[in-house]
Amino acid sequence: MSGKLLLAVASVGLMFVAALPQSGQCAGGGGGGRVRLEARLSGQGTPASGKARFEARGSRMKLTVEVEDFITAPAQATVNVAGNVYVLNLSGAGFGDLNLDTENGQAVPDLSGGGSVVVTVGAEEIRGNF
Repeated sequence: MSGKLLLAVASVGLMFVAALPQSGQCAGGGGGGRVRLEARLSGQGTPASGKARFEARGSRMKLTVEVEDFITAPAQATVNVAGNVYVLNLSGAGFGDLNLDTENGQAVPDLSGGGSVVVTVGAEEIRGNF
């Protein structure tokens, strides 16, 4: 009998986990909802990598793109986020980050439905998708 009970509890737990939001999205309470997305950035033939995070809650949107290990550095990187182009200054060690927040009066592309991120420095390129 205890084996059947354990199986029933495990089944309920699996159904609960399956019902959780997928793809980095989090539904929030309090009206306006909340969306969180993350994209891992990588490329071929380069040690460079990075990640991009997008968050939206109500009318506020934030976008962060962090990159590291670009060989061609210090330099300026071109960051293309869903067709919007930004310039990012890389340190001598090949690190850099881009931080945009509508609360600071900056324009942030709405990535709630997904999108791509491409970071290019010379011949090096890393990319990912939300």
